[in-house]
Amino acid sequence: IDVFARGTDGMLYQKWWDGTSWQGWTGHGAISRFAPAVSSRKPNHLDVYCVAEDNSLWHRLWTGSNWSNWETLGGVLTEGPAAVSWDDDRIDVFVVGTDNGLYHKWWNGSSWHDWEGLGGTLKFAPAVCSRRPHHLDVFATWSDGSLRHRIWTGSKWTQWENLGGELTDSPA
Repeated sequence: IDVFARGTDGMLYQKWWDGTSWQGWTGHGAISRFAPAVSSRKPNHLDVYCVAEDNSLWHRLWTGSNWSNWETLGGVLTEGPAAVSWDDDRIDVFVVGTDNGLYHKWWNGSSWHDWEGLGGTLKFAPAVCSRRPHHLDVFATWSDGSLRHRIWTGSKWTQWENLGGELTDSPA
């Protein structure tokens, strides 16, 4: 089990369970403006994302034996990211841009694709899950406080669906 969090000093930290006990907090040398996101594309691999001081998305990979250097994935973001992997070497990351719209970037196993705008008027960071390969469910708190939902069906995005509610923070 790996847990990542933003410390009181703004730095990104990790704590992990080695199968017997919890290991101490380890710093990752990055300032994170919001809560980070993590995904795992295959066993013993972790992809960590944070919004750095420059308001862009940064990424770091655990390869099973060491950490890569931080790399910027660009963007100008106003909330923390959400990330999920639905297959080996497939990663989908979602963020909120300066226009409060939802943006999506994905890794196809060899390269990152450009940002794709998915619309909306988000109030907080999104949440994402995958119930099966080639399928994504994205959830977001709308500017009116309602929960909205959008699905990637494997071939296209559905329209935003209003699930109602009066939310005061990000969904999970």
